[in-house]
Amino acid sequence: MNKAFFKYYRSADTIYQVHSPFLYKFAEAVMEKPVKRFPDIETLRNKLKADSSTIHRTDFGAGSKQLRTITTIANIAKSSISHPLVCQWLYRISSFFQPKEILEFGTSLGISSAYLAKGSPGSKITTVEGDSEVFKIANKNFSQLNLEIDSINNTFHSFLEDISPDQDFDLVFLDGHHNYKATKTYFQKLKPHFKPTTIAILDDIHWSTEMEKAWEELKNDPLVRSSVDLFQLGILFFKPENSKPEHRILIPQKYKPWKIRLKD
Repeated sequence: MNKAFFKYYRSADTIYQVHSPFLYKFAEAVMEKPVKRFPDIETLRNKLKADSSTIHRTDFGAGSKQLRTITTIANIAKSSISHPLVCQWLYRISSFFQPKEILEFGTSLGISSAYLAKGSPGSKITTVEGDSEVFKIANKNFSQLNLEIDSINNTFHSFLEDISPDQDFDLVFLDGHHNYKATKTYFQKLKPHFKPTTIAILDDIHWSTEMEKAWEELKNDPLVRSSVDLFQLGILFFKPENSKPEHRILIPQKYKPWKIRLKD
């Protein structure tokens, strides 16, 4: 992971190297805004990270095999909850685009769902979690935060089998099985539910060589017009007016303050 990050850092540009007006506005709104504090969510995050209660967890993996393990809520919180910076980006993306329909694969304990909801309170958010015990905890967390989120306890595969052909999504966040086959499969099955204005967000695109391979192939999908690599997140855009595809590796300007001029 460290090697992948250094490769990302060396290649990353800042907002000042972005040519597309659309991507410039995106970078400005998502990467350069001041941090928006949500004490209620972060207090809950810290509480979960300190919770030594044990649960029987079911890991569905990328296929049909189910693995049951005993773990603590703290372990789940430390390993599965999105980093605060990633949550800030999710909040800002949701706030900037104001999507009407949001789909999240991988609820976990509900922290990323909460940030998406805070960004666009009027959105209908559907979040899917396969593990029934984790699902119950997430629902309690939504209630504690006074959030109306449509939480579904199902496998991603079964959800996709049951989804209406007429259902479209404005924003999709894939934060489930971090491997090549599953990522490609879910994306392909969700494509009929994308609109030209849909934003697809993939988590942990540099988690492994498999995920990096999936990201490279997805950003070159014929439907994709532009993409942004933020290291933790990969974001795909399908807007047809972006006639010239632009794929950017970006980092907040404060982390590369010397990159302040456009490239020749």
